[in-house]
Amino acid sequence: GNVSPGCDGLARPHRSTIVVVKVATAALSGSALRSPPMKTVRSAAPSAWATMTARLHPDGLLVEGTCDELGRHAWWVTLAAGASEPLSLTLSTRLAGLGRPSDLAERLPKALIHRNVPGEPVHEFLQRLDRCWATAAPHADFGARQRWIATVSALRDSGVEVNDGPGRWRLGELTVPWSVLARS
Repeated sequence: GNVSPGCDGLARPHRSTIVVVKVATAALSGSALRSPPMKTVRSAAPSAWATMTARLHPDGLLVEGTCDELGRHAWWVTLAAGASEPLSLTLSTRLAGLGRPSDLAERLPKALIHRNVPGEPVHEFLQRLDRCWATAAPHADFGARQRWIATVSALRDSGVEVNDGPGRWRLGELTVPWSVLARS
C-alpha cells in the first residue's frame, strides 16, 4: 500500500512526512533572548522528556527535533511513553549539495550539540560517517543518493548499529539507536 515500515518497526507513509515538536529552552532577560548554559540543557533534557512523554498513550511516541530554516537538514529524537531517554536519533538531509555529513552537526539536538567534541560518542559517530562519505566518493558519479546509500552501508558494515535500511537511506535519512550517540 502507501505505507512502509520505518525504524523501530513503525509504519510510515512513503513520503517523508514528519511532525516535529520543538521544545525550546530559553530565558528572557530584558529585551534579549538568551540560551541557558549547556550544562543546564544536558541535565534538564531527561526531565523535560519525561514530563512530555508521561502523558502519552502507552503505545505513543514523541518526536522532538530541529531543522535548518528551509527544512533541508533535520535531526529528531524518538521517545516512547514515559521515557526520559530517546530510543533513537534520526538525521534527514537534502543530499544535493551536502559537503560532508558532519556539516549537519550545527543542527544536532541541544542534548548533543555541545558534546560534539573529541572523546564523545557523537563526535566519533560524525567522524566515522565523514570517513565513510569520503570512501563512498566514487559513487557520486551515480548521484548523491547512491553515494549516501554506500556511505550508510559502509557505516553499518563498520560496526555502527543502524535502525533503518536502504529505503529510508534513499530519502537522505539515517536512524541510529540513541546509545550510539550518548555517553552511557
